[in-house]
Amino acid sequence: HKTRSQTVFGNGNLDAKAMIVGRDPGEKEDHAGFCFVGNSGQRLNMALKKAGIRRDSLYITNLNKCKSVNNKGPTEIERQACEKWLIREIELVKPERLILLGNEVCRFLLGEVGAITRISGKKYFDINLKLYLFPIFHPSYILRKSNDLELQDKFDLHIKNAILGEI
Repeated sequence: HKTRSQTVFGNGNLDAKAMIVGRDPGEKEDHAGFCFVGNSGQRLNMALKKAGIRRDSLYITNLNKCKSVNNKGPTEIERQACEKWLIREIELVKPERLILLGNEVCRFLLGEVGAITRISGKKYFDINLKLYLFPIFHPSYILRKSNDLELQDKFDLHIKNAILGEI
């Protein structure tokens, strides 16, 4: 918590059918106080726009509520401190679908089912949470692979299908 300027809780539609979960706030999110407002958020917005999905129809949050040191991701202690907040957000919003962005979020909510490269775009059901989980590449990964047009299209399609429940 030493490098954060504020805690960044989720925001969006409290009646959303789909909730997007990222790893932790970045620098821009830490300053703005909202999830996915930096480059990854812009890439996510592009996928939403292509799919005809309004961002304000979703609830968007992160597993960790504070910016991690040097963007290394949350430590186990930090993750444990924040996981109760994510579970509470899920209980309050009651989405039908969780869109899990990236490896770390998938490991936390799905366990060790495999690398994101193998599970992206698939559908899982969580018997405890009683909802569907959709692992998808994190937008930051998609940005780093900007020359891979097939991956770009696949990301856009996975976002659309997961949010609309078409997987």
